[in-house]
Amino acid sequence: MNLANVQTALTAWIEQGSTLQVEWGKEPQKIHMGAFILAYADSISKLGHDERIQTYDGAGPDTTSVRVVGVRHLALRLSFRSFDQSLGGSARQYAENFRALMHSTTLLETLRTAELGLVDSGELIDSDYEWSNRLVSQTDMVVTISLRANVADALHDGSYIKNVNYTGGIDSEFDGTYDGTELDESITS
Repeated sequence: MNLANVQTALTAWIEQGSTLQVEWGKEPQKIHMGAFILAYADSISKLGHDERIQTYDGAGPDTTSVRVVGVRHLALRLSFRSFDQSLGGSARQYAENFRALMHSTTLLETLRTAELGLVDSGELIDSDYEWSNRLVSQTDMVVTISLRANVADALHDGSYIKNVNYTGGIDSEFDGTYDGTELDESITS
């Protein structure tokens, strides 16, 4: 899971669905005179247990790789902002349009291509504020995005069986029994 790639994919997804420029809230921002969106990656929660997957590529005894894979949910807070207070140009209008369009086939495909998924969208919350003696229209919503953690185990040395300790020998006069019990011929031959 490369969070820089996730951020790039989410920016493209939001801009595609909203037609507004997206900036990330904890990065330096430009001064906007029109509508825009501030995006915040609020939290990433883990679902269930991560799985360790070991694969063998068949090239030799020391050619396995280990990956740890798990499902995550990202709480993505979107803050739609507009200097237009009329309903048609307000932040609420942009947020409502995006909330409906995010379920379109095109936008869902954009997420799928980036190995992301739409889980849910929350309620729209108006949170207008004053800036430079003007009221700025602001509507916030939280969108839950599903993503997959997929990390290579950098400490894995490539071998399937690290060490084998030899602790004894095979008696050359093996009589086909174990503790006096005769063993099946298919095991001993």
